[in-house]
Amino acid sequence: MSPAEFWMGTERPQRMIYVTKLAVHRWMKELFHPAAPVLLYGCGGLPSARVCGHVRATQRLFRVAAFFLGDLDPGDLSVLLALTRGDPRLSSSRQGTSFRYAGVGDQLLELIRRRLSAAQFRAAVLDMNPGEKHHFSVLQRVFSNIEDVVGSESLRILERGKKIEMEGILRWAGHGTKLRTELSSFLLSAL
Repeated sequence: MSPAEFWMGTERPQRMIYVTKLAVHRWMKELFHPAAPVLLYGCGGLPSARVCGHVRATQRLFRVAAFFLGDLDPGDLSVLLALTRGDPRLSSSRQGTSFRYAGVGDQLLELIRRRLSAAQFRAAVLDMNPGEKHHFSVLQRVFSNIEDVVGSESLRILERGKKIEMEGILRWAGHGTKLRTELSSFLLSAL
């Protein structure tokens, strides 16, 4: 993904959705195209202070609710924390953007468990590498309400050194699949 991807339907936005992966950005554009009242903001990696400021200014300009759609992993949870704090150093000295979490968490896990086979679900759950495990241990100290955000089952997955990425779910959400239909409905109602 380039430093930032921005897409807006033909109608005035009623919500802003922030995603962290190009594949998810493309999938969401396809889901909402062309006339959805949505502003889709995508940025790979930890957002800079300028990106945090731009996200906040964009949300204020359109006066819309902001949603975060990301992976269940330390990297994306750090992105969420940086955006809400307005600072990639994760300090709380700047004003950030208030986000509602709509990423991989307990609610989405319930849906994908119903639609994926046990083997598909196991394939979607990945092992964290040692750096991600360390990152998560640090993140837990600064992200005090992580369980409130992702849910208790999702927190247990992270604590076991596992992660779930959106791409691992979307690969089974092809055109015409029940998973795609239910995932689209879930996202449209959650957002």
